[in-house]
Amino acid sequence: MFDFKGNEFTIPAARLKEIKLGLEKEHGRDFTAKEVSDVAELMYKLARLALDQVMDEEEWKQKLEGNPKGYAFEPKGYSCRLCNVGGSDVGMWYDKYGLKCMHCQKAVESGLIPGELTGDHESFYTDYDLKSLFNVHGKALTQWIHKEIIKPRIISRFGNPSAKHLRIFLIADNYGFLPQKEMLRFWDTVEQEVDGQLYERHLKWYQCCDPFEYLKDYKIMNYLRRTDAENPPTEQEAKPKKPKQEFCSQSAFPESFVNKRYPTKRRAKRKKQP
Repeated sequence: MFDFKGNEFTIPAARLKEIKLGLEKEHGRDFTAKEVSDVAELMYKLARLALDQVMDEEEWKQKLEGNPKGYAFEPKGYSCRLCNVGGSDVGMWYDKYGLKCMHCQKAVESGLIPGELTGDHESFYTDYDLKSLFNVHGKALTQWIHKEIIKPRIISRFGNPSAKHLRIFLIADNYGFLPQKEMLRFWDTVEQEVDGQLYERHLKWYQCCDPFEYLKDYKIMNYLRRTDAENPPTEQEAKPKKPKQEFCSQSAFPESFVNKRYPTKRRAKRKKQP
């Protein structure tokens, strides 16, 4: 692999040759020495980052031995492993479950969120996931929640319980409704011509298969329909149209309608005094 020497590194010629052959096999074209060198340098930087991360994690774990319940995490520039948002506004906490912002830490301490979810983003969906994978968001998602079609867990902001920090939807809470996320981790590309130039356009999972057949065992598909122009809704998927309201004309009411409901009051005539 790489021969590290302080902050410098050298790549054996045999390794460069392996990288070159791998690139050419993957992309089906020749690669110059400069291109191979650039790829190798990037691989080194990624490997260095990974190595630094492992070393940092070991230091944090060693400190945890003296603080079994966890400790306030002071280093800057790290993100919460549960919500993926930095905790610079409220601070961070490190314990046996990993690194969390105080919003998520309090949710774990209260039992609202299992600590095991830290770093495990395959066990739940976020609002963003539902929007990007199923195009469910906004008013539609709100209605699903109110009708208890889907069950959320809401993480409040640290020190402000009435404010929302993050809303997640555990697959375990919505068993049989939400599929495993790994089932949706595939895509394809198609060439699209724009102004005479060919570009690759990425297709989402539901554009690469029949989504209603692929996820037929999951109840979420009972609440979805096709909306893209290339695949219009089928008869079964289309929403039933509301009947058009027919307004009656004035002549359709009985002539005596006004008099029966609102009889006219007549004033008694006063007799003239002689």
